[in-house]
Amino acid sequence: MCLISQEVVEDLILDRTQLISGCVVLSTDFADIAEDRLIRSALESLAKNEKLAQIGEVVFAKVRLNRITGDVMLDSDGGFDCVAKEALTRLGITWESSSAENAYRRGEKHVPARCVVRVLKGDPPSLSFKGHRLLYENWL
Repeated sequence: MCLISQEVVEDLILDRTQLISGCVVLSTDFADIAEDRLIRSALESLAKNEKLAQIGEVVFAKVRLNRITGDVMLDSDGGFDCVAKEALTRLGITWESSSAENAYRRGEKHVPARCVVRVLKGDPPSLSFKGHRLLYENWL
């Protein structure tokens, strides 16, 4: 049995995240690197050190520094909304835009203020980042 340190696992995870397209990474993306306990510990450490952001139980997102404030932000031009929707897709959850977003696209309403989706199939996870939270129209 080969022992691998958490620091090495963290480096391997960071290297692998560069190869993953999109912003969302799942803990299962690293299952071949080490045992589950070590992967989870490394991911939590990376999130604590702001190298990744934990947005769900097994869902993490790539981050970057905001050039103006220096704060950590999600590495997505679409912000939390896009990252949350990408996470649902990566988790295999079938979803569609909320009725408010659809009405906005038809020109009937103002821009929706919150990220809300309608889940069609699957068990929706709790996803959040710095005060933003994904809401589910079916469960409001």
